[in-house]
Amino acid sequence: MNLLIVESPNKIKKISALLPAGWHVEASVGHIRDLPLKELGIDRSNNYRMHYLINADKEGTVSNLKAKVRQVGPQNVYLATDPDREGEAISYHLCQVLGLDVKTAKRVTFQEITGPAILAAVAAPRRLDVALVAAQECRRAVDRLVGWEVSPLLTRHFQAKGYSAGRVQSVATRLVVERERTILAFTGKRTYPVSAVFQTPAAELLPARWVGEAPQTEEEARSLLERITQARDFGVMKVEQQPVAISPPAPYSTSSLQQDGVKKLHLTVQQVSDLAQKLFESGHITYIRTDSVNLSEEARREAAAQIHLQYGPSYAVGGSGRTFREKAGSQGAHEAIRPTHWDQPRAGDTEQQQQLYQLIYARALASQMSNAQFDQTTILLAAARPGPEGLTFQSTARVLRFDGYRRAYQEAAEEVDEDTAVAEGAEGGTLQHPVAEGEGVELRRVRAAGRSQKPPRRFDEATLVAELERLQIGRPSTYASTLRTIHAREYVASGSVAGKKVTAKTLIWEGGNLSEETRSETIGGDKNKLLPTERGSGVTDFLLRYFRDIVNLDFTATCEAEFDEVAEGKRRFVDVVPAFDGRLTALRTAAEVDLPPPKKAYQVGSWLDKPITSGKGQNGDWVRYDEQFYPVAAPLDALALTVEQAVILIQEGRKRQKRQVGSLEKKPIEVGISKSNQVYLVWKDQVFFLAEKDQPQPALETITASQAEQAIREALAQKEAEIVHRIDEKWTLRRSKQNKLYLTNGTDSAPLVKVTEEEVRGWDKAQAQAHVKKFKALLAKKAANS
Repeated sequence: MNLLIVESPNKIKKISALLPAGWHVEASVGHIRDLPLKELGIDRSNNYRMHYLINADKEGTVSNLKAKVRQVGPQNVYLATDPDREGEAISYHLCQVLGLDVKTAKRVTFQEITGPAILAAVAAPRRLDVALVAAQECRRAVDRLVGWEVSPLLTRHFQAKGYSAGRVQSVATRLVVERERTILAFTGKRTYPVSAVFQTPAAELLPARWVGEAPQTEEEARSLLERITQARDFGVMKVEQQPVAISPPAPYSTSSLQQDGVKKLHLTVQQVSDLAQKLFESGHITYIRTDSVNLSEEARREAAAQIHLQYGPSYAVGGSGRTFREKAGSQGAHEAIRPTHWDQPRAGDTEQQQQLYQLIYARALASQMSNAQFDQTTILLAAARPGPEGLTFQSTARVLRFDGYRRAYQEAAEEVDEDTAVAEGAEGGTLQHPVAEGEGVELRRVRAAGRSQKPPRRFDEATLVAELERLQIGRPSTYASTLRTIHAREYVASGSVAGKKVTAKTLIWEGGNLSEETRSETIGGDKNKLLPTERGSGVTDFLLRYFRDIVNLDFTATCEAEFDEVAEGKRRFVDVVPAFDGRLTALRTAAEVDLPPPKKAYQVGSWLDKPITSGKGQNGDWVRYDEQFYPVAAPLDALALTVEQAVILIQEGRKRQKRQVGSLEKKPIEVGISKSNQVYLVWKDQVFFLAEKDQPQPALETITASQAEQAIREALAQKEAEIVHRIDEKWTLRRSKQNKLYLTNGTDSAPLVKVTEEEVRGWDKAQAQAHVKKFKALLAKKAANS
């Protein structure tokens, strides 16, 4: 008796029917254990060892699986969880919980639930891939650290529950927030695209567009129309005909299926993922979590046979089939998504499943079909007098000669701005009687349609997924859960924006008369898009202020690359996670210093119609007024303050608040007092203390602009004097006040360890970066072992 353990219970019936007698199929129902809910679950003092607990809702599942393992024996257990990093980790956890030897456990994977695929998989089991497991644990550890360390600070900052941060969800939210702010700040210019209609000798109308730069003002547009209408003898200057071949798109990857499901079927990304999972479990399509855009050689042969059968040999691409270039960062571990049975153009239990299956089938089949062939004709029209300079029009027409892959599949139409289409006019009418070079044409109509430049469109789920994939942030298999989270946290909401209505003027010349038309144009309007909420905007601002590195687009993409290196065995868990945690800890510590402490507020009263509260925290007593916090020093008790005492504290505290005192190089200079009572200046994000901590401090209110400017110039001069050697524009070797040498780029720095000044003088930027990186890793290791 053999036991095959899969993830989903929905696969049991299908797979059981495909296996011979002597096999029993059970399901783990996803992950059976995870990090604990109420503690970090990562032992920083023990090489960041992960501490797992069996999920409360999986105890029955685990008991059942243990009984089945005892019944068949560990040597007869086959682990058939999904063929990705998550599935590999689930198999690892099953080994740990069920008492299976990780080194000898039988791991089987299959890309489709068909008889040949299942039998081939169980006939050739492999060993567990510990590198894939390590990569999954890296992702889990990093995501847990971000959530565990940052989320409480969000709650503390906003004084409300329900806030959370995540390595991918926070970046997705940031993209939506920043796109909205770009739109709101957008100030586009107005242009007047010019188009015309000509009549050919065969009395056919030929629309065309002026090839010059569109006029910027109404006066320029009127002047151009006057020149055009006063010109004589318009004729055909050039006719160019050329064949155009359009290749089919690649088969679906996870993200492209999600995008098309949103565009074509008007589903959500989560709905697409759920429907695709059902189709996979039913054996209709291959594995759905893939970033590959290529079919296997066997699948290409089967698709070609089906194309011959359905459409004829002229529609097949021929040879060994068509392959596509994989995107940057693609793991390419699995095939693209395709039907498991090419002779079944329809499948699925529900209407939505059937619609999604038809998309998958058509796209996969089309990828192996011949190009669509067009004849494209470009006609240049110009006035003979006063000459063609500046009075040239172009008309382009494309005629489909052979539909090719379009017989099976056509791409989803991209959004077209109606105002732009109206303003720019039609082009490309197909003539029944072609024109020849040198033939005359008659100008019948000219229009200059005013239009406003439009801001970028807001994201919907499809375009946000596309942007995340383009930036290599997260993995396609996580996008559905990311969108679900930012919706559930109310960081974004789906909705429409009316936009701003403006009046646009169109100038029209026809029949010798110039007339005007006005129309309404919408700027910044969108329908059914992702809109940032106040919560989402607030979280984004908080993270950009205190955890900019965590929501930095390049940093997040770099994390994915590091996880890939771990999966490939090029790096180890202990190389990635401690270094990340060291960076995160530094950011969190800096944020904690600046944030108000956790508190239970005491209602003191009100002043100037605004409430005053006070309380006690780990950093001392405080009083809060108008969203600002002020310290309460002994012998006053924060929980027994009178309104009069609180007002005095507020007024004294305001005197200490940071304020602008002047500017230098057109950048503001601010002056303030730190919590350690040191007076400081801030300029270009640099902090300059005006006196040592144990020395008398200047009075805040007496510091003038000239004094602040002089202090900064002196400090900069002192910093410049510290430079011993300059490696490049940013990296320098400096000598500290303690006469110690250190490397710095202004942000990161490290002392010289096991290297001499002479050696550093011969370094380049890469060597300096490597030295600092090595020093940081050393610090993280010491912190982990302390």
